[in-house]
Amino acid sequence: MQLPQAVANALDAGGAAYRLLDLDIPETGTPAVNVCSVVLQDQAGRMQALVPADSLLDLAALNRLTGRDLSAAPEEALGALCTPHGMLSLPSVPNVLEMPVVIDQRLLDSDFINLNAGTEATVVQLARADFHRLVESGNSMSGSFSVAQQELQPAAADASTDALEIGNAVGKFTSRRIERRLEDTLDFPPLPEIAHRIIQIGADPYASVKDLARVVEIDPSLSAQVVSWASSPYYAAPGKIKSIQDAIV
Repeated sequence: MQLPQAVANALDAGGAAYRLLDLDIPETGTPAVNVCSVVLQDQAGRMQALVPADSLLDLAALNRLTGRDLSAAPEEALGALCTPHGMLSLPSVPNVLEMPVVIDQRLLDSDFINLNAGTEATVVQLARADFHRLVESGNSMSGSFSVAQQELQPAAADASTDALEIGNAVGKFTSRRIERRLEDTLDFPPLPEIAHRIIQIGADPYASVKDLARVVEIDPSLSAQVVSWASSPYYAAPGKIKSIQDAIV
């Protein structure tokens, strides 16, 4: 079994002891965690993420960890990364691709891991200490940004419960929207005192024009604006406007 030169160079540079496994031969030794490689990108460039193959990458958690706005790189970009190095698939061996690597903590805690070597039939197996040595030899960081599939709640097999699940989902979504609307509302600036008084008068069925005029007169700028509106030809008010009360009427 022969490795692509770029993969062999990365392993040798990292000083990691490894062994090659043939995928066509069932593994009988110590169980190892298979590694999945994902290439992501944003305006700052590309990054390779390594997660357990039996897990889902939590992109939101990864972006929080890195402080970036990463999304999956297009498929055509992956071919451009592999072909020049004679690789048939995306390798999960760190430091092969010329980009920073972020590694899920579960991989660093595993006793043995299997890395894709960029070929269709060969994987590279490393013990924990050798994997750590390889990781530390390059530009990498680590954190928790994957969710194991067994931790995900499976969808109900009984179709009769679909309506209940949809209702619960809508309820959660609605409550979140209400909470967000309340937060937006509470962010409004406080109303001035005169606005509170006008609202109170509007809610009082026994309030008169005189009551409203007394409140408007408190604010000179509002008084001038009301008189200006009332004096406008648009409203065609009869006679002259002599007071705030006349303007309101």
